[in-house]
Amino acid sequence: MMNCSDTPLEDYWEYQLSQNIYKYGGIILLVIGIIGNVLSMIVLLRKKFRTTTTGVYLFALSVTDCTVIIWAQFLRHALRGLTGIDLPNQYPWFCKLWYFIIKVTTTASGWLLAALTIERVLGIYMPLKWRIYSTTQNARIGIIAIYISLAGINMHYFWSYGPVYITDEKNITTKATGCSISTDDSNLEHFMLNYRPTMDLITRTFLPFAVIAIGNIMIIFKLKKQLRTRDHLTQSKNEFQKIDKYGAENPEARLPAFQTNALTTRPTRRPQGLSANGSSPDLNWSYPPDIAKPRERIAHADDSGLNHA
Repeated sequence: MMNCSDTPLEDYWEYQLSQNIYKYGGIILLVIGIIGNVLSMIVLLRKKFRTTTTGVYLFALSVTDCTVIIWAQFLRHALRGLTGIDLPNQYPWFCKLWYFIIKVTTTASGWLLAALTIERVLGIYMPLKWRIYSTTQNARIGIIAIYISLAGINMHYFWSYGPVYITDEKNITTKATGCSISTDDSNLEHFMLNYRPTMDLITRTFLPFAVIAIGNIMIIFKLKKQLRTRDHLTQSKNEFQKIDKYGAENPEARLPAFQTNALTTRPTRRPQGLSANGSSPDLNWSYPPDIAKPRERIAHADDSGLNHA
């Protein structure tokens, strides 16, 4: 037979440590979370960010996260750890409202990030249309649509959660807990135990994660493509600059400038290695085949003058 210890649970140091972490760790997270989100809201309220769609989404995200911290951490966990008072267990209406707001706000955080990702994807792939439709008013409409949709999905918490009562063998009914899945309706209980976890997984985690992951992959692919195009253009520009630099450092490779009058055409300067008769004995410079030598141009001009005469 297994021996059971009569030592109370409160006497174990592990239990005391867990209770202290639950009590004081939650308060630390509460303070840091509220300060961080309030500072973010102050910065995002500046005109520089207030007039951009990104600023609108980030401000809504800060408000949502701050609501989650205050509503979940302070009004239940921190308060219960400090005073032993559990408001959802004491008040059935607060139990329903608490679960409803927690589910809506925690799910909205992921969908706000997903909406911001979609905004970035449209801005990169369709910049012209994005400039037309990407307005702060449309961003606010999108945020409201997210909250209304999530409120409709989680509306069932108002009748699926509440106090749970049990009846013993003496037909005495007592309240087992003040805030849990209601057992009054067997079909509703079956739905909450078997289908609600899957719904939460899809709406709170899977779909927002899929949108964010696919959107960021598309953004990375597009940016890499733009970088390759820019590198190609930069390489072509550098090649042209090398050609211009070579021409400046090697004047013998450049064509001479010509002065033309009615009877004669001659170069204004004689390139190095070019003799007076237009020949190139040292082969350092020569006229291109499509440009006639000076003497040939003079002869052509004389023939033209005789023909006119």
